[in-house]
Amino acid sequence: MAASWLLSPAAMAQQALTCTTLQERYRVLADQALQQEIRLLKAVRQRLCPTISLQADEAQPDQSAAETIDFDALISCRHRAEAELQATRAPLYRNRRQLAFYTAAGADLAKQADGLLVRSDQAGCP
Repeated sequence: MAASWLLSPAAMAQQALTCTTLQERYRVLADQALQQEIRLLKAVRQRLCPTISLQADEAQPDQSAAETIDFDALISCRHRAEAELQATRAPLYRNRRQLAFYTAAGADLAKQADGLLVRSDQAGCP
């Protein structure tokens, strides 16, 4: 951006549009990658703790059922699921923030998202 004062208004507008497009595409891909990992972790959690997982999955934020969930047990189960994943699988990819991706789809989407961050950096986006 330091050299942006050399750019014409049209060039600056095009750069802003490029940056916005890259950032939006990054957010979509990063979200899709995380959703893949969330599904995997949820499946492991459901296998390890079926009862508490079912309660958590069926609870609605505005229902009193949410009050009956043992959140300590749910958090403990989530930690167990994360530990099992880390112990039994090698990450297929670690993104720029060092988040591990264990699913092929999640790893691929995270790589694509990181590629967009590289392009964003090269375009001089903030």
